[in-house]
Amino acid sequence: MCLRYGICGALLTAALALPASAGSRVYAGDEAAALRCAAEFSYSAHVLSRQGLMSDHHRQVATKTTYYLLEHHVSGSFEDKLGAYEGVLAGMPLDDPDRVRASVLRMAECEKRFLQQRP
Repeated sequence: MCLRYGICGALLTAALALPASAGSRVYAGDEAAALRCAAEFSYSAHVLSRQGLMSDHHRQVATKTTYYLLEHHVSGSFEDKLGAYEGVLAGMPLDDPDRVRASVLRMAECEKRFLQQRP
């Protein structure tokens, strides 16, 4: 599941390919919102890139943003973060145009909430 959205390849490399199913932590509040935002960025980038509507450069920026959100706004082990991230992605269908539009709109909210203080 994770590899279909692009970011997990980079995350798996960073964690020496630890099993994705190892995470079992439940997130709430700001951490859950950050997980949702990370998923929104990678989901939107993956779908838009597949449709030829996003450049490779912007897809890479979205991937780095996803990593940043998980690294700086979500606590826990890599396995915990990855398991929760995959859980969010599992509910995001690739072929639903309304879902894609909603995801792109949420990216602006995510940027305001989590990225404005970014160094």
